Amino acid sequence: MNDFNEKEYQVNDFRSLYANHRIGMLALSFLLIFGILFHTFTAAVPTGSVGFKNFMGKLDVEGYHEPGLVLRIPFVQWLQYYPTRTYAETHTTQPRDDTNQVLTAKWNVQLFVDPTYAGVLLKEIGSFDALRQKVLDPEISSSAQAETPTYSPEDLVKKRPQLVANIKARLQKNLDNRLKEYKLPEGTVQVIEIACLDFFFSPAFNDSIEKKVEQDQLKQTAEINRKIAEIQADADGQEKELLGKAEAYRTATVTSAQAYAIEIKGAASRLSTLLAPYIQIERWNGEPHRVDLTGKSDVLIPGAAVPAPVVSEPAQSANQN
Repeated sequence: MNDFNEKEYQVNDFRSLYANHRIGMLALSFLLIFGILFHTFTAAVPTGSVGFKNFMGKLDVEGYHEPGLVLRIPFVQWLQYYPTRTYAETHTTQPRDDTNQVLTAKWNVQLFVDPTYAGVLLKEIGSFDALRQKVLDPEISSSAQAETPTYSPEDLVKKRPQLVANIKARLQKNLDNRLKEYKLPEGTVQVIEIACLDFFFSPAFNDSIEKKVEQDQLKQTAEINRKIAEIQADADGQEKELLGKAEAYRTATVTSAQAYAIEIKGAASRLSTLLAPYIQIERWNGEPHRVDLTGKSDVLIPGAAVPAPVVSEPAQSANQN
């Protein structure tokens, strides 16, 4: 009985797994078929472009489809795209005046194509590559070549924004005039922005420029050295002048100090002479002094011999009488 229940459980489990697997396969098949049909009956117009239906080789340019999904009949109808926001790049090479200059430049032009007339461009001229080869590249080159010769090599760097603005205005005018041949109005192709990505001259002209730059550098170096020598000479002269003034001041100061010292010594000597008798008095030990009557000195050092008094002749005469 237990074996029978176990076998019945296994059978039911197998049936359940098979049913789930069949449901999954049906869902996967449905998604696959839906994806194939969706891809077959629809087409996507990319951003920055418009689409035109082509039915068995016949292009319908009357209406265009904006970016997004578009329904189509599979195998007999497909979409042809035309960019509305795009760019063109080209190179220009041209000689310049009589200086052996050959200017090569790379230009990038951002463009906007009016989708209303994109179908006419596609029908009359062809794809955007055909428009670039037949119209854009020649007009970009002619516009750049007409404007750049009026600028010197230095101005090509300094005045590039002005040069680009002039080329843009000329290019827009030339495009409008050229597209009038296809009965298209002005602004069918609009120049949004133009940029000079790079430019360079021929090797011969570059060599002459380098030599000129080297000469200018040597000239500037010599001028700088001359100015440095002048400044150094001026500094040396000022230094000598300052040293002379310092030496004169030192000599005057030393002379004045020496004179003052001599004056102080003289005053000290005179003072010592005046104070000598007072110094002897201060050193007296109390013994009586002997007076010299000759008038040579009024102070006699104690213990010295006393000379005999000298009596004048008139005094002797008076004594005899």
